[in-house]
Amino acid sequence: MKTCKNCDLQYDDGKKFCKKCGAPLEAEVKIESKAEAKKQVLEEKLKADPLNVTLLHEYLNFLIKQAIYNEALKTALKILAINESDNIAQDKLFNLYQKLQMHKEAIEAGEQILARKQNDVLLLESLLELSSKMNDDVRILQYSERLLSIDKNNPKGLYQKGLRLLEDLQLSDASTIFEKLTSEGNNDRIALIYSAISKVSNENFEIARQALSKVLSSEDIQPNDLDNNRGFLYLAYCLCKLDESIEEIDKWFHKIDFQVLNEEHTGQDEMVAAKTIKELFRKIFAGETINYSTVHRIKLLAHQYFDSNSFYFTELTKVILADIWLLVGEKQLKFKLHKDAFESLEKSIALNSSDLQIIESQAAFKSRVEAIRKKKMKKNIIILVTVIIIIAVGIAGILYRQYSNQDKEFAKAKTLNTYESFEQYLAFYPDGRYVNEAKDLQENAFWEQAQELHTYVSYQQYLKHYPKGKFKAEVVAIQDEAYWNKVKSYNDVDSLNTYIKSNPQGKYVNEAHKIIGQKGIIEKQEKQENQRKREKEIIERQQRDRENAEKQKIIEKEIAEKMKEKEKELMSKIRHNHGDYVDGDVYVNDGRSKKTSFKGKKDVYIMHPKSNRNPAYIEIECFIPNNGVKVIGEYASCNYDPINKKNKTNSNNDFVARIVVVDENNMRYVLNEEVVSYNQGWISTELSLNDFVGRIIRIRFENSAGGKSTWYFEFSAVAAFYIYSSNN
Repeated sequence: MKTCKNCDLQYDDGKKFCKKCGAPLEAEVKIESKAEAKKQVLEEKLKADPLNVTLLHEYLNFLIKQAIYNEALKTALKILAINESDNIAQDKLFNLYQKLQMHKEAIEAGEQILARKQNDVLLLESLLELSSKMNDDVRILQYSERLLSIDKNNPKGLYQKGLRLLEDLQLSDASTIFEKLTSEGNNDRIALIYSAISKVSNENFEIARQALSKVLSSEDIQPNDLDNNRGFLYLAYCLCKLDESIEEIDKWFHKIDFQVLNEEHTGQDEMVAAKTIKELFRKIFAGETINYSTVHRIKLLAHQYFDSNSFYFTELTKVILADIWLLVGEKQLKFKLHKDAFESLEKSIALNSSDLQIIESQAAFKSRVEAIRKKKMKKNIIILVTVIIIIAVGIAGILYRQYSNQDKEFAKAKTLNTYESFEQYLAFYPDGRYVNEAKDLQENAFWEQAQELHTYVSYQQYLKHYPKGKFKAEVVAIQDEAYWNKVKSYNDVDSLNTYIKSNPQGKYVNEAHKIIGQKGIIEKQEKQENQRKREKEIIERQQRDRENAEKQKIIEKEIAEKMKEKEKELMSKIRHNHGDYVDGDVYVNDGRSKKTSFKGKKDVYIMHPKSNRNPAYIEIECFIPNNGVKVIGEYASCNYDPINKKNKTNSNNDFVARIVVVDENNMRYVLNEEVVSYNQGWISTELSLNDFVGRIIRIRFENSAGGKSTWYFEFSAVAAFYIYSSNN
């Protein structure tokens, strides 16, 4: 069960937060009675000496071992309040923050440790993982670069670098990194997907298919995730290349959401998508058992695979799309759908006017269409020739107008003033009179669009298209400004140093150095103030220690006086019943006991249990003042009856020897229990009483019936039973 400390409400272990107040829930920690006793002893010691760092460390280790993390956290903070340079406490505080999922505090504690463990890879990996959970981009960049500077092949550093490359739309470089990571055992979903994409780029289609099928077949896969949609696309392409069934290819292709892909559009993705559609059409049209007997069926296929996703395709793939429309026209022509075939040809021509191979294919296809028309319309040859001439003249006219209307097209591009409008002009007139001016205006349009969006990605896209562009300096300045504002919000020296390292020529480098210098002065002043506080605390603590020592002496004196009074009181209460007697301050309870000699020792107590259930015992009552006090006993199994002065039992006699502590509340604590046989001879036992420091207790040696048989004539001999202290 978990409990809300604010509301005192209990919840199941699976819950994390209180429904009423929203506070984090804490698990109830149950510890064994022995551990609970130790906890109480440690807490009592700390009450007497609350600033004992050694004792606090012992208590901290106990709490961590018992998984009592909240109390352990408070103890670690207390140690650091006494000595802020306690490295062991700092390390344990960092681990406790992580166990309690206090990510922000864990990062702050980890950065303090990093100041003395600058090249600790495990520490940097932990800080990187915590920063990822906090979505702290600046720290993620800082720690991943630091990891890679120590170990260029560090898996966690490489993983973060791969994610940054994906954000910058550098798909190929990112895929290469993820392929390396998966070869080293990283089975993360993103790493597996982009590793497979890298294999597709290297034409290892079968390996890529196996990897993508496995990771994308999970039931909890998210359909609107960008990485998953890339996986669907490249898996469909692999299946085309491996000549899998249309049904299998179609299953994965229709999972692709091109709207999601378009959000992070890359040329590589667009090319693969166009090639996949082309392979699908080839495979579908090559099937002999499929009947495409209607216009509707072929148009449906064209809409299903191409038209509905046409928004995704740009100038980059126009040649491939033109070839696809030729494939459609070929199939339409085969089923004598001449009008539809000619429409497909026109779409193909509209998409491509530069690729010679496609132009030749278009011309050949056109000739076939016209030849079929001639054969079908023998009676209208004149009209057909006229139509052909008109079409030829029309095409020639279009080509002529395309050349002669260059001024009009350029003026139109300038009016629209978009990257695409100038791209269209340059595509139509690659050697035109206005090429240089068009390129210059196209860069201006791209820059204006980047400024309108005003995002990191839009400016990166500009630099990608124009690495030496005329607005490069402005882009660098804008990005530098944004980065500087984010660094200032963190207000720490590490972030400022990262900024200086990443932007040595940055506008705010001098200001960063100045802030670092100011922070150095402030930190120096704070250290001096802390030193003065520590010195004052030491003086005060020493004064308290002296006062506590004086108080302790007074208390010990009072306790000693009370013990003397207690001893007198105890002695007056001892009953001299049948067979019970007192020797000094030792109380003997037994119905049949006597001092005698046995096995070479004099003044030995010989006794046996009162009954099968009631043991005989020797008891000492005393106060345990400090550590180092022990109880010492020496005893043996005995076959001699001191009352009748004869052997009562045989040499196989045995009994249960037990040393017990009884506290002020009559609670029993068994310190030692064993079966003692006659043949073992004298047995010596020495037991610590440290767990009972500061308490008045009764210590017993008990003789109980037990062993091989249970009966009360099992004699024991006790040669020694006393309390020993190293101080007294």
